[in-house]
Amino acid sequence: MKSLHFFAYLLYCGATWLVRPVPLSVVFLTGKAFGLLAFFLMSKRRQLAVSNMRMALKIPEKEAGDLTRQHFQNLGANVLSMLKIPFMSDAAIWRHVTFDIAPEIPKEPVGKGWVAVFGHSSNWELLGRLTKLFPQHRFGALYRKLSNPAVNRHFNQSRAQMGVQLFDRQEDFWKSVAFLESGGVLGVLSDQHAGISGTWMPFFGRL
Repeated sequence: MKSLHFFAYLLYCGATWLVRPVPLSVVFLTGKAFGLLAFFLMSKRRQLAVSNMRMALKIPEKEAGDLTRQHFQNLGANVLSMLKIPFMSDAAIWRHVTFDIAPEIPKEPVGKGWVAVFGHSSNWELLGRLTKLFPQHRFGALYRKLSNPAVNRHFNQSRAQMGVQLFDRQEDFWKSVAFLESGGVLGVLSDQHAGISGTWMPFFGRL
């Protein structure tokens, strides 16, 4: 297993080396192409996504299929872009990104912190740059360790350099609570499996 992890880490490093000189727009489009290929090859995942889409949104199968295809493409684009973004300057990144700040988000720290809810398949390297746009806030995130320790260590070091404090969801849960109570902004993934200690909640009208 150690040799397999090391080989996977070498592949990861090789991929980051390959995309580094390539323009982000090209990387993004290439990722979309890989995502489209995965859409056709991963039939079980595709069928599951279409089924879930229809249950959640109450839409026809064709519309659910189109949304699923777009999701696969965007996921591929995000994954490949994550390899490129750490080597880009802030100015270069924000030329490609637009965003709206919801009025509910406090402009200044207000005593206790607040929870920022994200989808699991987000572009985390991009989200980590928010620390530069909102220096008045302290950002942290709950995360689950990757099975590959070398890749996990690399990601943690990269995100720590951007000013994001990471909390292992199994070992550092109470530390994350203290961080939140001290005024920090804690990022939480909305689709993590909480096990038997979790609370059943309505989601798209279903528990």
